[in-house]
Amino acid sequence: MSGLAPQHISAAAYLIGQVLDERRRFGHPIPSWLRDLHEAFSRAVSANGHQTCQTGSTPSRLETTAEQAQRLGVSERTIRRRAAREGVNRTAGRYLFERHDA
Repeated sequence: MSGLAPQHISAAAYLIGQVLDERRRFGHPIPSWLRDLHEAFSRAVSANGHQTCQTGSTPSRLETTAEQAQRLGVSERTIRRRAAREGVNRTAGRYLFERHDA
């Protein structure tokens, strides 16, 4: 990637990371070539003295209705009712919640 300026490499790594995050959020499959591309750009960014962005390992993670119900000790139906009452949008036909660890 020597033909690209460092700021362009950083921008490309960021955008690829955003695409990966969006695909994860909406439950879309991530092609292996896209993961490989992200790894290559992340290595290049790291070589330029920037920290590598670890997509998917953010402090908060998404959890499903079942995971949230189990964690809170309530039924999945209760979680769905609360989500509908609070105006949580469905993504790809299901509710996804950000987990905020205390």
